[in-house]
Amino acid sequence: MSKEIFISYSRRDQEFVTRLASDLNSQVAGVWFDQSAIQLGEKWHDEIMEGIRDCKAFVLVLSPDAVESKYVREEVNKALELGKTIFPVIYRHAKWSGEFEAIVRDVQTLDLRSGSYTDSFHKLVDGLIEAGAGKATGDTPFLRQSTKIGMDVVLNKVPGWAFAWSL
Repeated sequence: MSKEIFISYSRRDQEFVTRLASDLNSQVAGVWFDQSAIQLGEKWHDEIMEGIRDCKAFVLVLSPDAVESKYVREEVNKALELGKTIFPVIYRHAKWSGEFEAIVRDVQTLDLRSGSYTDSFHKLVDGLIEAGAGKATGDTPFLRQSTKIGMDVVLNKVPGWAFAWSL
């Protein structure tokens, strides 16, 4: 299994992270997070550390629970130690401290509390592809492919315009 994109998160945010991982994997592939990749009987800590070592991008889902998690803190410290590109995603606001405060202050952060999930998701996909993590389906990420719509289609949707243009 490809481990290009590692997602670090608190288990209390698992429902959101499962959706995010699924959405990302369908667009850029290579997403790895513990609940989807660690098999029964494997040493979970070793697998997580290997996932961080192998990844090209480290997505950090920030929330109050993530800030309090000793495991998320350990994962962040490992990513920093290895010089991984970190993509901080604020899922729920918290009081940032320590390495979290430095990351939110110094690294361009994606704040999911403002704007739509779709717009934020596009930004994350663009950043991951730019960092060389995952594979885009074309030169332009998924939903941003240009579409060619004939002027007749546009004018037929607005009856008044169609009449005016026909004169």
